[in-house]
Amino acid sequence: MTFAVYLALLGWLLNPPPPRPKLVVVITVDQLRPDYLTRWKGQLTGGLGQLATEGAFFTDGYQDHAVTETAPGHSTILSGMWPAHTGIIRNSEGVQDSLAPLIGTAGPGASPRRFRGTTLVDWLKAVDPTTRALSVSRKDRGAILPVGRAKEQVYWYQSGLFTTSRYYADSLPTWVQAFNARRLPFKSANTVWTLLLPDSAYKEADNEVWENGGTGVVFPHALPADSIRAAAALAGVPAMDSLTLLFALEGFEALRLGRKGTDVLAVSLSTTDAVGHAFGPDSREIHDQVLRLDHYLAWFLKRLTDRVGRDKLVVVLTADHGVTSFPERTRAKTGAAAYRVLLDTLVTAVNRDLDRLAGAGGAPRDWLEFDTGTPRAGTVASLLNAFVASPRRKVSPRTQADNEHEKLALVRSLGHCTLESVKPTTSAQYLEKRGAR
Repeated sequence: MTFAVYLALLGWLLNPPPPRPKLVVVITVDQLRPDYLTRWKGQLTGGLGQLATEGAFFTDGYQDHAVTETAPGHSTILSGMWPAHTGIIRNSEGVQDSLAPLIGTAGPGASPRRFRGTTLVDWLKAVDPTTRALSVSRKDRGAILPVGRAKEQVYWYQSGLFTTSRYYADSLPTWVQAFNARRLPFKSANTVWTLLLPDSAYKEADNEVWENGGTGVVFPHALPADSIRAAAALAGVPAMDSLTLLFALEGFEALRLGRKGTDVLAVSLSTTDAVGHAFGPDSREIHDQVLRLDHYLAWFLKRLTDRVGRDKLVVVLTADHGVTSFPERTRAKTGAAAYRVLLDTLVTAVNRDLDRLAGAGGAPRDWLEFDTGTPRAGTVASLLNAFVASPRRKVSPRTQADNEHEKLALVRSLGHCTLESVKPTTSAQYLEKRGAR
């Protein structure tokens, strides 16, 4: 035995590798801003607080893609790929699939057919075919995309029930049927969302007119008396996250995850996104939502730890995207010229400016698409060539190098197009067109 080998063996004996985890738990909080974990640090005494203080906390993480919506974000979490490579570049072309109808309830069909590539689940199964996965969310895309195309146990919330599509199965397993039979969402009728802590624990005002379309901005927030409407409205209050975690935990028990090889439990919690879209990231509502989520996660993680063991459990907390302050609040609090701009208005103005730069005649051209703001196939080259050949430009002898130099200059200038026709839209117009991402 050489001395180097001896040292390596000694090092391994003194510092053996950690045991292979029995369960990998991936918790995605839709629209979770990183500063929520520091803004209310002293009040986070549960699961969020535990993960922030006891785990590896990456404070400088960024999304490296342009369209930070739920579907693209979730497609990156366990695949390690950019949305351009997963094929999921926006919500509107995410998991919708009319060929994969839901089981046991009405609603839009969904599947991962657009997803390209593999995820952690596939890599684990390649090593150990007994690996299993359970992925749960209120949103279909939040449940489907973390595990890619794998036909595992994948469930989401629709019309008061947890279900899946025929991409995954032909019927719901007994444990899912039993959970739905309890009709917990329908029993939420007439329940009230109140503050978790005393009023003095919240510094945010509770009557901001720019929140929730200007109505229902003050605590408490009551759910409808009608059970069907209450089950639908549940998606916008903290209790939805509690229900999702309860369902995930019952699935964990029914499937006996973490008992043999390494299994995956993926849970995407959507209420932070719903509350953030309705009330904004500076509201009392989002403050209370995060505090309640902290409590829910403490209960959830304790149950998993008690069952699997702390040394055999790996927990990951992440987000699919963040959120910015409401422009109405920014304008009122700072005086900054912050406004809402509808994307169709913005893209129309950019297309008009690109027409002018290219010297194009005739009908306006759609250089950019609405949803992503990205050039249509072939339009960049068309724009550059049209600009270089524009009849409006002074004609002079040119070389290929001249043309290429001018094309590069044009590319740089595209980021500085004047948008004279972009005007602020009213809050009512915005709220009429926007939906929760």
